[in-house]
Amino acid sequence: MKKSWGTFTNKFKLTKILPALVLAATVLVTGCGTPVPDEVTISLDGKEFKEPAAEIYEGQLMVPASFIQQALGKRVEWEKETDKKGEEEKEKAKAVHYSGKVGVLMYHDIMEKPDRDDILSTQQFKQQMELLRKEGFVPIGMEEYLDFIGKGKPVPDNAVLITFDDGYESFYKLAYPILKEYEYPAANFIIVSSIDKPAASGRPKLTWDQMREMAQHDIGFYNHTYDMHRYGDTDGKGRKKPVTTRNLYLPDEKRVETEDEYKQRVKDDLIRAEARLKEELGNTRSAVALPYGAYNDKLLAVLDSIGVEASFMVKEGRNGIGDRNGFRINGGRSDQSPEAVIAKLKGQDPTKRKLVTGEGAKLKIDGEAVQFSKMLTGVATEDILVPLREICKKYEIKVDWNHKKKRAVMTTSQAADAGGKE
Repeated sequence: MKKSWGTFTNKFKLTKILPALVLAATVLVTGCGTPVPDEVTISLDGKEFKEPAAEIYEGQLMVPASFIQQALGKRVEWEKETDKKGEEEKEKAKAVHYSGKVGVLMYHDIMEKPDRDDILSTQQFKQQMELLRKEGFVPIGMEEYLDFIGKGKPVPDNAVLITFDDGYESFYKLAYPILKEYEYPAANFIIVSSIDKPAASGRPKLTWDQMREMAQHDIGFYNHTYDMHRYGDTDGKGRKKPVTTRNLYLPDEKRVETEDEYKQRVKDDLIRAEARLKEELGNTRSAVALPYGAYNDKLLAVLDSIGVEASFMVKEGRNGIGDRNGFRINGGRSDQSPEAVIAKLKGQDPTKRKLVTGEGAKLKIDGEAVQFSKMLTGVATEDILVPLREICKKYEIKVDWNHKKKRAVMTTSQAADAGGKE
């Protein structure tokens, strides 16, 4: 009993002491409880730049090479990129990144100049497709993927399945020509109702004729539901959830769907989509991309009951034999570099950086080799971090760094002279 009581007493003391210690540590770190900003703000002659990628390393503010390009308008190259480039590419092409697995890339919309981070640029998509070739990846089609997942048939080393969701017309106009150029197969999951009944507004969708044309060049089209890519009312109080995974509220009857009603509604929608895909495109295989990546055991059971061979979520990873609800790697964001996407496909963490000093800590800026005391290297030139003060010294820019506010104020000599004259 003494031991138990003593344990209770110690726990009681800890519950009293730990919050105080945490509070004290917070005050010490933030300065009297003042929150520290999450990201660095840098201003150059009054123009502000948010730099979420910037880091404070060994007391120095390190900024990405992309900041040098964006703020100073200078071309930045990593010297390593030019060393034995041809030999490096040959070695990469020979490398086995994984065997007995398939990496699945996920995209949605594509634009020449994206107006949102979750839309990919045409240039970035082409760069990714080129990197797949250079790094030795082997794109496969949906049928080969289904045979691997469901039947255990072998796939090449570094196999990758390229997928798009939602059936945007941009796929036909911008992505398809690039896929055709590289002779890569791909799959697009379409919301079938949006093809049958095109909306008068919003982003244009594909047509059945466009899909039939692309099907002649190893592009497959599969199920993203008939009309369940949306949120619905689940309780009559305005609470919205994906209609594929929740029992919906029936306003006329002032009640929620029964389990049987839910299953029948979901099954009817998926069967209708499958029927239209077969009528228009002659589909004989079945795969479903889950809207919003949402799923539960009830939905997976419905998919199984109607013969769907594989489904896809939006969690990242690679797929092996039997992984019928597959992982996908999001390659469709314009705020990540093509190299970062390929790193994730290899199973690497693109956010991890390596410290480089000495001769290796060198960049080419506007063609001139610039030596730094240190660099933190990433998977792409834009991801490299260098000391801001060394950049400012090189280009005779005054910099004031406020560690507490995570704010750096840079002033060029021209701006300083102009301010003095005023």
